[in-house]
Amino acid sequence: MRTTNPIKRPGLIPTVTLVAISCLSVCAATGANATQETKEEAFFNRFVELEHSFDPAVADLYTDDARIRTQRLQPDGRRNPMEMSGKQMKGLIGKVMPLAEQRGDISTYSDVRYSTEGNRVTIHATRYSAAKCYADPNYYLVIEDTGAGYRIVEEFAESKVASDCPQAESPVLEEFLRLAKRHLDPQLPLMVDEDTRLDKIAIQDNTFQYRYTLVNDRATELNRDAFIEAMQPLLIAQSCTVPNLRILVDQGATLSFFYKDKEGEPFAELAVSGEQCR
Repeated sequence: MRTTNPIKRPGLIPTVTLVAISCLSVCAATGANATQETKEEAFFNRFVELEHSFDPAVADLYTDDARIRTQRLQPDGRRNPMEMSGKQMKGLIGKVMPLAEQRGDISTYSDVRYSTEGNRVTIHATRYSAAKCYADPNYYLVIEDTGAGYRIVEEFAESKVASDCPQAESPVLEEFLRLAKRHLDPQLPLMVDEDTRLDKIAIQDNTFQYRYTLVNDRATELNRDAFIEAMQPLLIAQSCTVPNLRILVDQGATLSFFYKDKEGEPFAELAVSGEQCR
């Protein structure tokens, strides 16, 4: 029998988990210039047209090294910053769009203003989220003339964790989780690393559960307490910082991670909720 001293750290959450990301919320333009458009106005109108159509081609308007930042506003007033690159966003947006369309996640813009500095133009606007009924007066895009036309090099938005909509109009968490599961299921089973296989996603009430198998180990050969002690902070850190996981937690879901050994015997279960991300 192997010693129980080593602490194995199997793969955490696969990056193929695909859920809606609020900083990629699709948008609709308002107040467009009905007369001659400048190049900047034409670009912005194209940007919001693609988002309003839930068209993944909107990703082509970003540079790979674009800086995309979001401030997540908590009910108690705290702000949680999130950031990703244009390249990271491009890897997600094709899967995000169907979820956004299902949720009716559309924004409108007003008070659109343009300021130019060198070959860059900053587009300021007040963004209104129809999905959560709040206004973001600090939204902006920075676009740059790359020689082949404008591309987005920076985006900033503020989003609220809690909806300001009347309760009846708020997105339904159960439907949100179901759509996330639908996008991940076709990719399972999935080897996360050489020791860990993600077998199944399950939903029970507001819990989104990842069910893993430790393919090379028996439960009797592992130190369960040491495993939990090592894994819990890692799972919390990843659940609270990776955008496509944090959005689930912010919507009120609990993320559960259930492990069984190679013979199918339950080994450990860990959970992360919104309270642990504050």
